[in-house]
Amino acid sequence: MKKKLTFSLLLAGAILALASCGGNDVSSSDVPSSEATSEVTSETSSATSIQKIDYVAQTKLPQDYKGKSFLTNGIGQVDLVRKIDGDTAHFYPHGQKNNLIKARYNCIDTPESTGTIEPYGFGASDFNGEMLASAKTIVLSTDPADQGDKGSVPITDSTGGRYLTYIWVSEKENAPYYDLKLVNLALVQEGWSKQKGSTGKQFADAFIGANQQAMDLGLNVWSGEDDPDERYQKAKAQAEPVTLKHIVEGKNSLGEDFDWVGSKATFEAVVAATGPDTGACYLNEDIDGKRYGIYVFTQYKVLTPLTTIGNRVKITGMIASFGGDEETGEGGVLQLVDAKYSPFHQEGDIEIIGERGDGTYQELTGTIPELAVEQNINVICSLNNLTCYDGKAVQDTATATAYAFTLYCRDGNGNEINIRIDDSMAIYPGDQPGGDSSKARVQKIDYFKSASSIDVKGAMVTYYNRYQIKLCSRQGITVKGADASLAV
Repeated sequence: MKKKLTFSLLLAGAILALASCGGNDVSSSDVPSSEATSEVTSETSSATSIQKIDYVAQTKLPQDYKGKSFLTNGIGQVDLVRKIDGDTAHFYPHGQKNNLIKARYNCIDTPESTGTIEPYGFGASDFNGEMLASAKTIVLSTDPADQGDKGSVPITDSTGGRYLTYIWVSEKENAPYYDLKLVNLALVQEGWSKQKGSTGKQFADAFIGANQQAMDLGLNVWSGEDDPDERYQKAKAQAEPVTLKHIVEGKNSLGEDFDWVGSKATFEAVVAATGPDTGACYLNEDIDGKRYGIYVFTQYKVLTPLTTIGNRVKITGMIASFGGDEETGEGGVLQLVDAKYSPFHQEGDIEIIGERGDGTYQELTGTIPELAVEQNINVICSLNNLTCYDGKAVQDTATATAYAFTLYCRDGNGNEINIRIDDSMAIYPGDQPGGDSSKARVQKIDYFKSASSIDVKGAMVTYYNRYQIKLCSRQGITVKGADASLAV
């Protein structure tokens, strides 16, 4: 049974001994009074006092934000547009109504409360919202470890649409930078989030210390108990497991309209094709008589469960959109990013469900009008007896031999579709799939135009609102009756 216990803060000398937290110096003026107390919920009935450190009070923004812009300098004041959930919010630069900044909170990962409903997700979202709503000064900053060769200019996270940020707040107007509180750290300190990926970051010590303290105190996500929040209990009773159908059709686990871009999802599907990027694959799943698909981009890392076509996997990652409007994300093709894998089955692993695949997958077949529809985006499809009437070839200047092709094709009834061949995929002359690799690589569109017919298998995607089959491997295309003398 839970009991309320009062925990005394560390004495000043003990705090100074631990003052390295977050890499910031702590002066005697920053040390909380030893008379201050904090109430927390404990799982123990022991009368033993647990000494609690206020890592949030100790952690300071290391530089002034005034006169700077987040989008230019990696630090700047902003105005809240909307809170999304526990670790995501949207802002405008202070005093502006454009250049929307979609912020993903650095070093944390709160439970979900939107697409997928997870324990303590609603509480984390409320806690974040309350800190933002009460703030009269909000400042965003980036971590030097995340900038790479970009200097102070912020870069987007793995979804390509959100900035990885620290969120600093104060209830004072135009607050001094040293008065601001770090919302990310507060969420960890109060047990609304586990710290994630803080190693090597600017405030690593503070995040790790606050995380351990919340564990020791059994706060919220560390309580070991089911979330008592009535909203969670109701959602839990109503929710279904998330599927590719939910994601593609824009529904959450409760069947409500939901934009998945920028949210975490866990679902099951089959590896339908691998490539064209190293380590990447397409996942497909048949649900309620329809097939759904998504592209998995692994940042060129090879994740073993995704390497065998036919594998059925359970996967967790962030949903992103590629190729859409930069401001709204509309019109893009869905991707899953930030998927992790460890052979030791740590949290977030990709898991093979049941037996491994046999290296085959039965793609959808049909005509262009049947296959080139929105429902089939990211689904592996095949089309036969196409002819190429034109196209584009783009040379890779680094190699002078690798070419990317976009083939403009049509069927016998005049229906049109493109075929996309990335420059990483060599096509050779010959009537067999992918051609004869003993010959020189195809470098000209004229070779494809001279063919009597082309058969192709790949992922159905769109590019500038035109449907195209994106080749996943060179064996996915068979060029018949082409003039080999036109290849180079």
